[in-house]
Amino acid sequence: MRIVAHANNKGGVGKTQVTLGNASAARARGERVLVVDVDGQANSTSALIPDDYGEVDGGTAAILSGTSNIAQEVISSAWEGVDLLPASVHVTNFERETSPGAEFRLRRALREQVVVDTYDWIFIDCPPAVGRVTLAALVAADDVIIVTEPSKDSTDGVINLLETIDVVREFYSPDLNIAGVALNKMQVQGKEINFRAEELRTRMGESMMLETIPLRSVIADSRGAGIPIHDMPGVKATTIASIFDGYLDHITNGAPTNE
Repeated sequence: MRIVAHANNKGGVGKTQVTLGNASAARARGERVLVVDVDGQANSTSALIPDDYGEVDGGTAAILSGTSNIAQEVISSAWEGVDLLPASVHVTNFERETSPGAEFRLRRALREQVVVDTYDWIFIDCPPAVGRVTLAALVAADDVIIVTEPSKDSTDGVINLLETIDVVREFYSPDLNIAGVALNKMQVQGKEINFRAEELRTRMGESMMLETIPLRSVIADSRGAGIPIHDMPGVKATTIASIFDGYLDHITNGAPTNE
């Protein structure tokens, strides 16, 4: 089982998109997937939760607060073969949590034997902030994918996240691995876009995912239809799906770094 967090301090860079894309890729391979939404905006939850489910009453918030267990909170998602630990706005209550060891609650839950025996991949969708919720997600993870776009604010968010990763390694999880940097929403032209992309490649080296994710309407179409990108028809969807296939290969067999 591999636990992969998707993070950046900056919002709007596409963490949910990459989380769902990786979940789609693993699902297409017949592997068992759990998506864990720890973002109070609950974007992964809204994409995956069945239409008739109703309001989320517990989910990740209950795990982080220590008031429930993982077996009670995981649900079947709208994607066959993918389960969901859903989020609600109550996840943000954890930012005020001061109990000793609270940051380990998600880690312990995701390493319970019933979880280890059930899933091949756990993909965590983090909030757009480096606070206690993101800390808990990074403490829980084996790997982190830094999701960014080619803009100054987003690349600054990468630097802030790297500092947090260093803290997690020093005090909580020395083996936390940067599995890769996913450069999202790439457009064909633009000096600023090219400059920021090259800046990231220089800074992150082999951690950069080889394939960037282009800005394509088929990604939004997949989300709107509630369909995994691997199940969407057309050449453009196939191209995007192959990028996420490559991401899974990179995580598993690529050139991860602890630098």
